[in-house]
Order: sequence, then structure tokens, then C-alpha cells
Amino acid sequence: PPLSAGYHQMTSTPPGTEAEAEFCDLIVQLGKEQNVTVKRAPLWPQGKRFALTIRHDCDRPVKLRDMLNLLFFYRKHRVRASFGILQNRISYTQLWLIKLFGHEINLHSVAASKADLTEEKHMLSELAGQPIRGFHSHGGAGSEGFLGDRHYEWAQAASFEYVEMLGRSTRQPHAINRIIDGLPKTTNLVAPGVHFSLDAGMGRDEHHYDFIASSAKQAIETGSHIVLMNHPDLHLDELRRLILLLIHENPWNATLAETCRWYHSSRMPLETITNRPFHGKP
Repeated sequence: PPLSAGYHQMTSTPPGTEAEAEFCDLIVQLGKEQNVTVKRAPLWPQGKRFALTIRHDCDRPVKLRDMLNLLFFYRKHRVRASFGILQNRISYTQLWLIKLFGHEINLHSVAASKADLTEEKHMLSELAGQPIRGFHSHGGAGSEGFLGDRHYEWAQAASFEYVEMLGRSTRQPHAINRIIDGLPKTTNLVAPGVHFSLDAGMGRDEHHYDFIASSAKQAIETGSHIVLMNHPDLHLDELRRLILLLIHENPWNATLAETCRWYHSSRMPLETITNRPFHGKP
């Protein structure tokens, strides 16, 4: 629902997709009972079992040495990431380096209105010299936080391709459905999988490494989109360990934009409610 002051307003955690998974299993079981072969469409390209996206929320300045070490680590292991940029929090040099190493730049937003979000997108696009395809909300001081359908409305007006969904694991990316003129409509927006936050706090040992490492096993088995979120000034050793653990399982590693385009090209209906045609490639 549309929220006026952030995700914390919600009285309960939104459900995950267990009902959806159960429904798919029932279809397969019905096919067996009726002697009909049911085949599942591939969830991910290249025959991969699951997808992995590294999402960085750049809330604070990052030491140039740390950023370079991270980027060279990614190059060595052929990992691509999405860097969410909060206003004026990293230098132009680091922004240029992120682009040079082939990673995605997206928006980490503190917008409190539709006009604010559109302006943030424009400013970052000008600074980065490239289109900004998606955003996620800053949850800290100075931000309204995640506003649910209110953000989806603003995102459509600003012609974003993907947005954010919070709650329990959603396994796959999903189309955003909104109530428009009193009816549910499928929009052109896609939400990637719900993210796992590595950082519990700013202290050296304030992280969720063990929880994520354990949860990842089930996520891999269910063919999920694992979105690993980290602030690149914190817990970089734990981040590298988690990434090595996950890439050992041979995922499809892609940015947020790439996974949402894959979903759009392989799952979305041909006609969706949007302010402009979608020109993305899978």
C-alpha cells in the first residue's frame, strides 16, 4: 500500500511467495495425475540454477583504496555489481571508476516527492553520463524511507524500469501491479528479488554473514534471485567471503538492471501500463 512515512509504518511483514511456489507444485502434480507432461520454463539464462546480484548502497564516502581493491576483486572473479549512489556521497573519480570497470550505476534515493525523484534521476544521469534505470530507497536519516505504492507511482512518472520491493524473500523478480482507476493493472515496472543486507551496524562484528551464508543454501535450491546488499565502506572482508561462497555455486551474475530486463523479456505480458515503450534487451 502507499505509505506516507516509510516502511516501518507497516504493522506486519509482507508475505513472500510460498503460495506462488505451492501453486506451481500443484500444477505439476495435476499434470502427473492427468498423464500430461508439464515443463517449467527456465528461470534464468544460460541454464543457471539461480541469479546473484551484488547491490551496493553508497551512503557514506568510501576510501579510494577500498573502492579500488573492491573493483579489482570484482574484475578478478568476473563479478558485476550495481552501485546505488546517494547524493554527493562518492567522488566523481570513484563514479568514473565504477563505470570504467563495467558496473551499473543506479539511484539510492532520499526523495520525498515525485518531483524530487525525477530531479534526483536527472542529476545522477547527468553526472554519470548515462541513463539511470532503477532506484532503491535510503532508509537512514534524511530520507522518507520506502513508501510502497507511492514510490511506484513516482517511478512510473519518472520512467524508471525497476524499483524495489521489501519484505520476505520473493525468490524471483516480479512485475509491479498497481490499483489504477480502481482496477489492478500490471505496470512496466519490475522489482528484483528482496535483498539480503550484510550490514547489521557499523561495528566491525555487526554483520549478518552467518545468516546469509545459511539462507543462501535454500535460496539456491529454489532458484531464487539472491540480492546481496552491502555498504562499500563496511565489512568488505565478509562481503568477499560471501561472494566467493556464492560464485562457487555457478550463478548467473548480473546487475539489477540486467535481471529485471531478463524478467521483462521472458515473463512480462506484451501489454503493460507504462508511460513509455520498453526498449530493453534481455
